[in-house]
Amino acid sequence: MKTPLLVALWLLALAGPPAAALPTDLGRAVVSTASGFSVTAWVKLDRLDGAQTFVSQDGKSVSGFALEKRGDGRFAFTRPAADDTAAVRASAASDFAPTAGLWYQLVGVSDAAGRRLRLYANGLLLASAPFTAPWRAAGHTVIGRGLQNGRAAAPALGVVDGVFFDARALSDAQVAARYRADRSHARENVHLG
Repeated sequence: MKTPLLVALWLLALAGPPAAALPTDLGRAVVSTASGFSVTAWVKLDRLDGAQTFVSQDGKSVSGFALEKRGDGRFAFTRPAADDTAAVRASAASDFAPTAGLWYQLVGVSDAAGRRLRLYANGLLLASAPFTAPWRAAGHTVIGRGLQNGRAAAPALGVVDGVFFDARALSDAQVAARYRADRSHARENVHLG
């Protein structure tokens, strides 16, 4: 079994001063968006207005993926079909609007072999969507904003913590196990099931 690329970034702690301000540019592409990968992040929204991107990886014009809260108020894991602002976007989106001030562990999975995107919250599968056009976003991975028309967009309005990247598509069981293992925000956590 291939060892996953695992990057733990504790950006903001529950107590004490922030370790880094948002957005945080990691200075390189952390995952290959042309193959399967997964991204995990704990998020707590201060405000609910507008689109907000928690984790993304830049292309030249748009983000190659975005773990986000869309403008319609729903969490989503979104990928455009190409590095073009006019490209069709595939999105696995929640069917609920989040609540400000509560923690959610979000996981976005880009399953190249299964040709699907999956979105999880607190270990539970929320949505799945077909995605058949993976492309390589070779720009920097950024926590706390997206990229649209080659410019920073959709800043996160809250806290992004405990970000992990896996260079493979996690299974339902692996996502659930990650949530059970990392209950660092459990006292404030939202239970979805």
